[in-house]
Amino acid sequence: MFRPRTAAMVPLTVWHEMAHAFLLGREVVRTPAWLGEFVPQAASAAVARRVGLPLKEHLSRIEREPGFTVRGFRGPAGAGDQMSFQNLLLLLGAAALEEFGESFLQNIFHDLWEVDEIVDRERAEELLRDALGQGGREWLVSRPEF
Repeated sequence: MFRPRTAAMVPLTVWHEMAHAFLLGREVVRTPAWLGEFVPQAASAAVARRVGLPLKEHLSRIEREPGFTVRGFRGPAGAGDQMSFQNLLLLLGAAALEEFGESFLQNIFHDLWEVDEIVDRERAEELLRDALGQGGREWLVSRPEF
């Protein structure tokens, strides 16, 4: 149940899975699902931007109000809700790239590799805010999907 079905869907999916593999190339502690999936979604959006994939078209076809936020998403969930969750994370990742550039990706990857205790919701939000840098806290609060 992959959607939206655009020319960007398959490359984004492949890059997402490759980002998971890269992240898991080192030991990573358990994190909330939204953070563990946000990082690969943002990384796949970064690759799409670099290679000129029609990301904006793909993003424009994503349902922006599926009835939950990325932090509020809870399982077990059906395939449709899981896809909506992933798409919200892709929207958030693409918006973060637009606002903060790609440097936050390096920051969050390294931060996740350095954490040695299970990351709870509060710590996950802190890690992302810190990775985004100046203005990260305010920006996250302003994002409806967060």
